[in-house]
Amino acid sequence: MKSEIIYKMKSLLFDRTFFVLLFFSVFCFNGKAQAGDNDPTFNATDIGFGTGDGLNRYGAVNMTVLQSDGKITIYGRFTSYNQTQINGIARLNADGTLDDSFNPGKGIKGAYTPYGSYPSSIKAVVIQSDGKIIIGGEFSYYNETPVNNIARLNADGTLDVTFNSISGTDNLVNSISFQSDGKIIIGGQFNTYNGTTRRAIVRLNADGVLDLTFNSDMDVNSTVRSSSIQSDGKIIISGDFTCYNGTGRNRIARISNLIIDGLSTFHPKAVSIYPNPVSTELHIEIEGNNKSAKFEILNMNGQVVFEGRIIKETTIQTANFAQGIYLVKL
Repeated sequence: MKSEIIYKMKSLLFDRTFFVLLFFSVFCFNGKAQAGDNDPTFNATDIGFGTGDGLNRYGAVNMTVLQSDGKITIYGRFTSYNQTQINGIARLNADGTLDDSFNPGKGIKGAYTPYGSYPSSIKAVVIQSDGKIIIGGEFSYYNETPVNNIARLNADGTLDVTFNSISGTDNLVNSISFQSDGKIIIGGQFNTYNGTTRRAIVRLNADGVLDLTFNSDMDVNSTVRSSSIQSDGKIIISGDFTCYNGTGRNRIARISNLIIDGLSTFHPKAVSIYPNPVSTELHIEIEGNNKSAKFEILNMNGQVVFEGRIIKETTIQTANFAQGIYLVKL
């Protein structure tokens, strides 16, 4: 009998101790939040650990942009948010819930294959003063409309069809920067823009058309990953390259007046291009030049139809050119 009483007392003691410890644990969990703690009011239904609400499992956000009204746009590689299908781009309310007024439709998508579509991701974003959004990355469609790696969206998330990227770039876009005049610098891993040869860096007019005044002789020997524009208009680029426009530059360079900062090699006294109009042969002569310079002949769509190099003079056979107006760029 005595041993039975002792056993019951031990059981009560154990139960009471367990109850106290359990209560203490719950109390600590619900204690006052400390600086740096998770804010449980942000998208409160997201239970975390790769399940439940929030982004889909294996999804990733590359960029977030906070709007002046407190809303948050997110960009990256994901296919759903809070169990709503949405590809690569979404806008959230200040509390982290999905903003249904932002309508990207089916969002971004990679090129189609017999086995599905290639992975897609947004890697660069800028928001214009009018609220329109320029996105760049690795994608072939936006809401099922073909757009290769760059597009502009209206403030409500729909595609801005007035942005003339046409065929876009042939490979991914890593960076987008705005100049003070509204022109756009994009950098990446591409070799063409709208079918015209441009390697790793290009400048666009505000409407997305290739800016033909930006020196097409610039040649980056590898990927541009970021770009920034200084207050004086000079452009800083960085990436994987070791050479820029024939000059050694290890992974970072500054561009001034469309050439490498501090370097200029083309100082002609006079340029003659004749005859005009031309039928079978076009002659280009440069007075006072002693270094090789690149030239291009472009049609009125900005496409390069012929390119070469010249020191003092050259002749181009034009019999096979289509009838029309052309530009010669030195």
